[in-house]
Order: sequence, then structure tokens, then C-alpha cells
Amino acid sequence: MKFTLLAESEILEETTERTNFVIEYFQNLNWQEIALALLLIFLQILFAVIVFGIVKWLGTKLINRSFAGSSFAKGQSPSRRKTLKRLANSVFNGVILFLFVFTVLEILGVPIGSLLAGAGVIGLALSLGAQDFVSDLVNGLVILFEKQIDIGDKVIINDILGFVEDTNLKTTVVKDLDGAFHYIPNRKIDIISNHSRDNMRAMIIIRLFANSDFETIDRVVRETTYKKMEDYTTLVSQPEFIYEAAENGQVTLRIPIFTVPGEEYDVMVEFYEALLKALNKAGIELPSNTIDIPSPDQN
Repeated sequence: MKFTLLAESEILEETTERTNFVIEYFQNLNWQEIALALLLIFLQILFAVIVFGIVKWLGTKLINRSFAGSSFAKGQSPSRRKTLKRLANSVFNGVILFLFVFTVLEILGVPIGSLLAGAGVIGLALSLGAQDFVSDLVNGLVILFEKQIDIGDKVIINDILGFVEDTNLKTTVVKDLDGAFHYIPNRKIDIISNHSRDNMRAMIIIRLFANSDFETIDRVVRETTYKKMEDYTTLVSQPEFIYEAAENGQVTLRIPIFTVPGEEYDVMVEFYEALLKALNKAGIELPSNTIDIPSPDQN
């Protein structure tokens, strides 16, 4: 019993001493100096926020103006200008953010030198991740400087058909025809099929019976095609009319027409409709498998 009381007394005494130490410590603090130091840090950070905010605003405005009115920008396509402008803004914002964080850490008294010295250890630990990051950057630079894609281009990347929503040094974003966004690391891109770099072909295929009146068919098809072409300013070539033997004793009529990128599917559908109406009106009997219209992702 005496031993228990003695132990409790020692614990109480030790607790009292620690409590008194903490109270005495806080009583001896110069709260006025602490308040002034915190106010100074706050003002310094506020000043940094204002300065970097102004620099960011001016830099962004300068970049946007440069891509809007410079002779270099005028020599680029709108999609190329948009791509390069977004890339320049992204790099600029990244540099501003890095410098701002570095400045705030210095204001807070964080030993930047020690952090940089320790970065070697961190980099070693994350070497695999760093390799992927570097691979993304290298491939991103190749894609951008070789002008393989621009924002708005219709492309096929990794079997994904869609339109380029964004491309930067690390990731390419493709919006497919269903509206889904695909974020593709640049290191994963092996083959890019760009459907927006040159004139595209609209292939019109109509099946006919072998015993049809081909003189009438040829006349109707040519008249309808040339008349329909007057409604389009996007066509860049004259059509060809190619008759080929097909299975089941039928004949296939192929009419290739080249148009500007992005218009090929609409041209194909519109010409199909006009030609079928004209052939029906001329009394031409057509097989049940008369036409073969691929979906936009197959065109």
C-alpha cells in the first residue's frame, strides 16, 4: 500500500513539474515579437501573390497577343496556333508556379538547399516514374515539333477515333465520337492516323444489276453528280465513275470525290441520297444491297 502511494505521489509530482514547465515556457514567450513576425510573413506572402499574379496576367496576355498578331502566327493554321498557344501558356504557368512555391518556401524559412540536396534521394526512389515522365516529354516534343497533330484534328490514336481536344508535352486528349475523353500518355502513342492533314475521299458505292440499262444509268448518275457538286464549295476534285464486276452477277459503281477534311462523310451521304432518288425516278431497278454506307469511324 505504501509503495502504491509513493508511486502515485511521484507521478503527480512529475506531472506538476511538466505542467509548470509548459506554462512557464509560454509565459516567457514574447508574443508581440511573434505577432510581428507572423504579420511580416503574411505581408511578404501577400506581396508575392500580387507580384506573381501580375506577372502571370501580363505573360498570358503577351503570349495571346503574340500568337494573334505576329508574322509567325499568321503563317500557321488556326488549329496550329491554338496548339502552340496552349503549350506556351502551359509551360509559362508551370514556371510561374514553380518560382512562386520556391519564393514562399524561402519566406517561410524552409531550407531550400537541404531540400535540393535530398532531391537526389527522392529522384533515385522515383527513378522508374521519372523515366516514364521523360519518355512522355520526349515523345510530346516529337509530336509537337513534327506537327503530327493539332487541336481539332480528326485522328486515330491507339485504335481510338476522335478529335484532339488537347495536346501537351505529357498527355494527348482525344474526344471520341461518343463524347468520351481519352487521356493518352505520349509515351503510349506509337502510330497516329491524322484525317485532317490533306483532302479526304468520299467513296460512293452503288450496286447494280448486270442487265440494267447502263447507258441511262451513266447519264443519270453523271447529271445528278455534277448538279449536286454545284451545292458544295468544299469539293477539291472532279469525280470518277468506275464500273466493276461484283459477286452475284452484279456490277459495282464507284464514285470517288475528294473534299476538305471533315466533310467526307456528309458529302458521301448527301450524294447517295441524290443518286438513289434520281435512279428511282428514271425507273432503274436496284438490288436490295444497293448501297454500303460506312459509319463515320470507318470512313
